[in-house]
Amino acid sequence: MTNKLSFQIEKKGFPINIGEVEFFFGTTPEELTRFFDTQAEFEEQVKELKQQLKQIKNIEQPEKEDAIKIIDLTKSLAKAEYDSLLGKGSFEKIYSVYRDVEQLIDLFAEAIEKEALKRKDTLSKKKADLLKKKALKNKKKK
Repeated sequence: MTNKLSFQIEKKGFPINIGEVEFFFGTTPEELTRFFDTQAEFEEQVKELKQQLKQIKNIEQPEKEDAIKIIDLTKSLAKAEYDSLLGKGSFEKIYSVYRDVEQLIDLFAEAIEKEALKRKDTLSKKKADLLKKKALKNKKKK
């Protein structure tokens, strides 16, 4: 009779739900490295898409042809954003259920803004704690 060994391994990361579509953002070193690599690629795509957007002459009052170009470029931007964050094909998965590229762009921008504010608050709190500790240390020396 052979003994069977069994080990439980948990996925590191957290789920991200966009409406009824669910993704998992992995936080292992390998997955985070992939994320940083895709960010550089994403920044290049954004630069190129913004350049194409600047070339549209009637952007303030677009005619149908220009409006279609704007929608296509916006969709490409959203695809680059979501695919860089959640993996290739994620934008199409979301867009197949929620066909509102403007809302998806806004949702992504809000998420980034909230995360930036959260990080700023965390950094401010840490800074305040360090200053408090330093002040207490200096007070004890006197």
